[in-house]
Amino acid sequence: MATTAALLVRHAKSREATRVEASSSSSQAFGPNEPRTFRRLYQQDELPVRVVYSGHARRVGWLVDDILALDLQYYVPVFVAAFREQDEPYGFLALHASLDVVTLAGPSRRALTLGPLVNKPLKLALRSKLAAAAERGLLFLRAFVACDAQSVGGNGLAARVLDVEALVSAVQAAAAQHPRLKSLAVTTLTHHLRRSATAPRRRGSRH
Repeated sequence: MATTAALLVRHAKSREATRVEASSSSSQAFGPNEPRTFRRLYQQDELPVRVVYSGHARRVGWLVDDILALDLQYYVPVFVAAFREQDEPYGFLALHASLDVVTLAGPSRRALTLGPLVNKPLKLALRSKLAAAAERGLLFLRAFVACDAQSVGGNGLAARVLDVEALVSAVQAAAAQHPRLKSLAVTTLTHHLRRSATAPRRRGSRH
């Protein structure tokens, strides 16, 4: 297993390469909000995740000991952008790595810094013509708004750092475009996004 420190050094180099490529007019396909960025970084061993197989089952294998020590503001938007990947294992990895991160980020009060960064790639996933991409977006959205709940030690504010109006529209678009996702989309709206965005804060909750 790679040490967290080694991954951070490798990440710094890959982040700079991504920044340079994104600023090049001939390399717009590799910006942090583009799905192929995840694939490229994965193939170059510059992501802290790998697929682990056990029989017919698969799961995310993290290559670092401390996920929260990573630069989540760099990795999470790259992960969410890859929800639109059509090939595996990229879509699977992107979703489940994202879910692992937000599960930890909420109680550690890191979710509020991630919300503004995932708005754009999340909206693109929800509006994708690829049903799998929209489904990943819905599953992530549900997890994100719940990860910061005060019951698990968070602020209960995660939904309020999202572009709720635009995401509501994107969720509705996913339901209209992919009928099999309608039930998931409806519960995401009624029981997760809207409720979390309007729930009153408890006295004493911290930013």
